[in-house]
Amino acid sequence: MFEQQDIEREDINIKEIRNEKVNRASKSSLGKHAPKEIPLLEYIINFLNSYDFSAQGTDDEKRTKNREIIDASVLGLIFEKLNGYKDGSVYTPSIITEYMCKQTIEKTVIDKINSHYKWKCNDLDEVKFNITSLLTAKEINSIINTIKICDETVA
Repeated sequence: MFEQQDIEREDINIKEIRNEKVNRASKSSLGKHAPKEIPLLEYIINFLNSYDFSAQGTDDEKRTKNREIIDASVLGLIFEKLNGYKDGSVYTPSIITEYMCKQTIEKTVIDKINSHYKWKCNDLDEVKFNITSLLTAKEINSIINTIKICDETVA
């Protein structure tokens, strides 16, 4: 189900990884002050904590926090790799769920904006075309922020 990466085919199998001490990479995002040898699980957790997955805030705020931004899809890939198949369950490939979510969320956003402004936009390009002022753009942003999503598959 989850496509194996080249490194997994050639060097490691994620299921066989043990929490043994590993050497910290010399240019690790953990920095020079992290121990030279560190248990793998601790290394992974500290590594993930050194990144900002939210990508919110200004560039100056990010620099002062000293945390790099990383695409959230990377976190999803890590989650998928760590969980893999369980008890014979079959998971929907991420390309399909991404498409389904994109279609559903875009339709919800467009419907909410159309309802508020009494527009008849069919896609986001038409919404963009109707934005004629910064005030309208801010109002639309506020409208989008009111949308709540319930993922019933999360348990």
